[in-house]
Amino acid sequence: MALNFQSIQIIFDCLQLPFDYSKSLVFDKAAKDHADARDLTNCRKEIQQTFKPYAQVFDQKHGFLSNLSILDLLFNEGPNTELYLRDQNLMLK
Repeated sequence: MALNFQSIQIIFDCLQLPFDYSKSLVFDKAAKDHADARDLTNCRKEIQQTFKPYAQVFDQKHGFLSNLSILDLLFNEGPNTELYLRDQNLMLK
């Protein structure tokens, strides 16, 4: 878990965004005061997302490859990454 938090911290640093988090002490089955995005991390159940295309290195050869990684987005969009992410509409369920 420490490695995951360090990795997320690095990504947020690259995006020049603050990374404020807290660990819960109690597991809540249903989110009460915020959007529940826990299903987005379930590797057994993929939720289809539609992301807007951005320029990728080999897009002329392969077309746009969606949902690769934050690193692909950072390397291809650079300073525009935050704006791109804010413009996306995630399907939570």
